[in-house]
Amino acid sequence: MILLIALLGTSSASAKARFMNRDEMIGSSDLIAVVDVVKVTKVDPKLTCSDQRVRATVKTIIKGNHAEQLTFIAPCFYPCAITNVAAGPQIVFLKIDSSRSIPIVGTNWMYSYRPIRDSKVEWFKDGKSLDLTNRPMSKVVSDINAIIKTQPPEQQEGPPCKASEHPFFGLRGWGCCPERAICD
Repeated sequence: MILLIALLGTSSASAKARFMNRDEMIGSSDLIAVVDVVKVTKVDPKLTCSDQRVRATVKTIIKGNHAEQLTFIAPCFYPCAITNVAAGPQIVFLKIDSSRSIPIVGTNWMYSYRPIRDSKVEWFKDGKSLDLTNRPMSKVVSDINAIIKTQPPEQQEGPPCKASEHPFFGLRGWGCCPERAICD
């Protein structure tokens, strides 16, 4: 019995984040958008690995639907997947997680938030590896759109605009209409 408890205790401590490749991340995202991050706050400032609450203005939607203002969580569960989102322009890859108080979170750990600097994005070298390289933003957006077109129809769109068509649509913070934007 003691051995079983010891084994169970060590298994959770050695858990690691699973990172998706580019194609998986795009397919798993409910919202892909070019945003301007305006405010980032740690949910628990006392922790080294703390979720971040991110407020952003949506500039362009590549996949999905959302209001002009967006609040999401950059989660931090594992030391190997610490995410530090900074203010400024980014391409974000987000999904709905109804278990959280703010149900919009990054799809793929630190790969979910791709800063845009001098019209370039640190982006995947190919669809299967996690290696990143600087690419022109126009090329990255073109790649994303091309990948979306190859995916099954249910992965090509984010949640619809009608609450009756998507079970999570009514959650606080998710919506394509201004009246469904985050209210603080």
